[in-house]
Amino acid sequence: MNCDMVVKVKVEDYDTYPYMDTFKRFDPKTGELFNDIEKDGNEGQFLLEDTDGDYTEITAGKWSEYYGEEIPEHYAIWSDAYNDWLYEGRSVYIEPRPGREHVGWFPEDDEYIYYSEWEDEYIHTDDCVYSDEKDEYILKRNAVLGVYEISTEGDSIETSWYHKDDNDIKMINKDATWYTVANGKNEDWENVDAVKWNLLTDKNYPKVFNVFVYKSKGDIYLTPKDAKIFGMEYDKEEKDEISDFEYHKRLDEAGILSELIEKLKNDLIPNTERIADEGEDDMKQMYEDRLARIWDRMSEVWIHRKKMFNPEWFDEE
Repeated sequence: MNCDMVVKVKVEDYDTYPYMDTFKRFDPKTGELFNDIEKDGNEGQFLLEDTDGDYTEITAGKWSEYYGEEIPEHYAIWSDAYNDWLYEGRSVYIEPRPGREHVGWFPEDDEYIYYSEWEDEYIHTDDCVYSDEKDEYILKRNAVLGVYEISTEGDSIETSWYHKDDNDIKMINKDATWYTVANGKNEDWENVDAVKWNLLTDKNYPKVFNVFVYKSKGDIYLTPKDAKIFGMEYDKEEKDEISDFEYHKRLDEAGILSELIEKLKNDLIPNTERIADEGEDDMKQMYEDRLARIWDRMSEVWIHRKKMFNPEWFDEE
């Protein structure tokens, strides 16, 4: 049978204590031994379970499932996230702020807890995006998608997440000609918010889209190749650099883009054999590439409009 038993001994300060098989709990104030190891409400009593003459004092504590042990009450902190007691000195606190779902106390060794240099505090990775290029976690509310690599032809990009205050990036002016056209041509640009500074010109457009233009007849600025196509002289001292998208927009506004298309489609490309002394195939390819570049650098709205009024400029496909 099971029963509660008490043995009373002399009350005094003992130097050592025996290991007790049955009467493990000892109250030094009353000299009573109890046949249990009940801790609740028995703070200050001893558990006689050591074989070296020592004892374990019962203290007010909280059981932690995470650590699998009891934590002294003055060291314990309640975690709503874990629904458990944790060691305060081995835990971190995530402040409740906008954009954070995971807040409160977490064990410092939780694999999802990350110290953010940007926030200067701990954050939970589930509230973040990971930046491959920067090798860090960034709070979603402070993250922007940025371009860190553009192909030589400008037709493909590599993106990564950046903190909105990162000095390595420049936010995109989404009303800029180069962006509106590039975004219409390549859906990879659709959600991009920034570009790394080292990819940009001083005028804040990507270097791969840069062209040098020179003052020609009628104060029109042309690239050397286009000036040659039109048979125009140009002033090598009067030059500018702009994005290729802006260049084609200006050609259209000046009313000569249509002339350029007409000349390429109806004269230069079909008559390359007649006008070329040598390198006929190379010259024809150069003209075809130039025509393709027009379609690539002009907006889809512009192309749709021109198809309506000049269908002969476009191949059937």
